[in-house]
Amino acid sequence: MTETHPTHGAAAGACAAPAGAVPGERCAALWQGVFARVAQHMHAQGAHPARTVVLLPYAQLMPWAQQHWALQHAEGFAPRFETTRSWACRLAAFVPQGDDFSGDAARDTLGARALLERAGLAAQCDMLAAPLQEAAAELAPVVAAVVPEQRAAWAVQARGLLPPADAGSALRFEATALRIALEWALASRHASDVLFEPGVHGAVDALVLLQGFQEDPLAQALRAHWGAKALSLALPQPGASGRIALHTAQDAEDEAQRAAACVLAHVAAGRTPVALAANDRALTRRIAAHLAGCGVALRDESGWTLSTTRAAAQLMATLRACARDASADDLLDALKHAAAIAPDALAALERALRQAPVAAWTDAAARATGRASPPWPRASRARAGMARRPARTAPARAVVAGAALPARGQRPMERARAGRRRRPRARRLAVAGGPGGAVRQLRRRWPAHGAGRIHPLG
Repeated sequence: MTETHPTHGAAAGACAAPAGAVPGERCAALWQGVFARVAQHMHAQGAHPARTVVLLPYAQLMPWAQQHWALQHAEGFAPRFETTRSWACRLAAFVPQGDDFSGDAARDTLGARALLERAGLAAQCDMLAAPLQEAAAELAPVVAAVVPEQRAAWAVQARGLLPPADAGSALRFEATALRIALEWALASRHASDVLFEPGVHGAVDALVLLQGFQEDPLAQALRAHWGAKALSLALPQPGASGRIALHTAQDAEDEAQRAAACVLAHVAAGRTPVALAANDRALTRRIAAHLAGCGVALRDESGWTLSTTRAAAQLMATLRACARDASADDLLDALKHAAAIAPDALAALERALRQAPVAAWTDAAARATGRASPPWPRASRARAGMARRPARTAPARAVVAGAALPARGQRPMERARAGRRRRPRARRLAVAGGPGGAVRQLRRRWPAHGAGRIHPLG
C-alpha cells in the first residue's frame, strides 16, 4: 500500500501560488501568472488586446481562461482565447473535397479503397484499406504542421525515409500503403492551412501559445512562422507531489486497517478530501466498513453499475418475457428468476419446450392448448400476470416493473436500501388501463406519504 502526503505549494516563478492557498486560489494564481506574461508580450509588441490571440492546448481551458481574465481585467478589451482547431474553424469553414483526407474514419476508409484501386491493388483492398487509413491519420497532423509553401521540400526528405516497396520484399504491400498514405496527406488540404495565410498574420498583432503536456507540432510551426510576434509559455507545473510512504501489510485485512488508519490520520490533520484509490473491490469494501465504523463518510465512485446487479437482471428478464414476440427461452429465463412456479413444474415445462419445434412462446402455447399438463397453464398465467398492465410512458413502466417483481416472488436486496426512499417523486403517473393496477398498489404501499396525489392518466 502506498500513501502520499501532498504539499500545498505550486510552481515557482511568476505562476507561483501562495502557500496554504485553497484550490480555487491556487488556480487563480496560476492564471494570474500566465496573464502577466501575456500582458508583457502585448506591451512589448504594442499589440491591442482585441488583436491578440492566446492559443490554449485544450478546448476545456477556454471558458476558464475567459472567466479568469474577466476577473482580473474587469475593464477593457480581452484577447481571444482559442485552440488551433477552433481558431481555424472561426476563420474559414473547412469542407473536404474530392480525395482530401477528412479525419472521418468512414469517409477516409472509402477514399483509401479508391486510392488502392487506382494504384492497382484492388485485390488487396480488404487487407490494406484500414492500415492505409490509419497511416494517413498519423501522417496528416505532421503534414499539417508544415507551412504549405515548404511542404514540397519537406516531402522530398520524407519520401527518402520510407522503406522501398520492392517487388520481392515481404513487406511490399505495407510499404506501398505507407507511401500512398504520405502522398495522400501531402495532396490533401488541411483545416489549419488558413492559419499560415498572410491575411491572418496581418490581422493579429501578437500570438501567445500556451503549451500542453505534449508538444504540439502545429503550435511549434506557428511560433516559428510568426517569429517575434509569437510567445510560447510552458504550462505551469504543480509543486512537489509530497512524500510517498510504502506500508507493508501481512494480509488483506491488515492492508484494509492500515489504509483506514491513514485516511483517519489525514482527516484528523485537516487534509480533506482524501482520495483512496484501490483496484480491489473486496479491499475497498473492507476499508469502507472500517471508515463507516469510525463515522467517516466514503463516496464510492467506482464498482458495479446498476445494470449489472441481480435486480436489474430480473427486471430485464421480465421485460423480455412480456414482449409480444417473446421466445420460449425468454419466458423460461424470467420464470427461473421468479418463485411463481415450482422447480419440478418448471423443469417439466422446459423439457416440453425443448421438444417443441417452435421458438416463439405464443406458438408453443397454442400447440399446447388443451393439454392437461399443469406447467403450461401456469406459465401462461404467470406471463399474463407480468404483462397485464401495459404502460406507454417511462414513469409508468417503472411503476409497473416495481409492481411485477414482488408479484412474481422476487425479493431483491435493493428493496431494503430503497426503504428509506419510498416516497414517490412523481405527482402524476401515466399508467395505461385506467385507475387500476400499479396505481392501486402504490396507494397501498405508501398510504401515509400523500398517495392521494397519485392519479392515473387516461
